[in-house]
Amino acid sequence: MTQLSMGLLALQPGSQFGQAYRSGTMKKTEYWKHTLEDALTLVAQISPLSSRIFRNVFFNGQHVAADPSLDWAGNYAHM
Repeated sequence: MTQLSMGLLALQPGSQFGQAYRSGTMKKTEYWKHTLEDALTLVAQISPLSSRIFRNVFFNGQHVAADPSLDWAGNYAHM
């Protein structure tokens, strides 16, 4: 769980919400757009992150590269 928390926190600098909020130009009515974008990015990143953690714990850190010919679920199963 600690590895997952650290991995998710490492994605924070790429947060569109955080960048827009820090710029000071975002209106409250636009919060949902940036939050949605961050949520979709998180969903896309969670499978490679969790497969990397699984490999770290059970396969001595031997990682398998993603296969671009596979879809999201196929890559998760592959990795």
